[in-house]
Amino acid sequence: MAFKFNWPDFTTEFVEQAKNLLTTALNKSNKPANIVDHIVVKDLNMGTKPPELEIMEIGELAVDKFRGIFKLIYTGDAHLTLQTK
Repeated sequence: MAFKFNWPDFTTEFVEQAKNLLTTALNKSNKPANIVDHIVVKDLNMGTKPPELEIMEIGELAVDKFRGIFKLIYTGDAHLTLQTK
């Protein structure tokens, strides 16, 4: 089973929230010694082409739980810019 995404122009609010969430996630764990400071997502562009997502296997399905194996392919034009010292 495959999914077709509606890939809109993302709002400024969505992009800012995504940048904040990515920045937080990138700074949660220990970093390699050569990265000496906080990592900041400076730019995030979701691109104009959606990813392709295919369900390969459903392992467990319940009202409050879902487990499966997915195949995700992205050949679009999204990009992000990271900054640190």
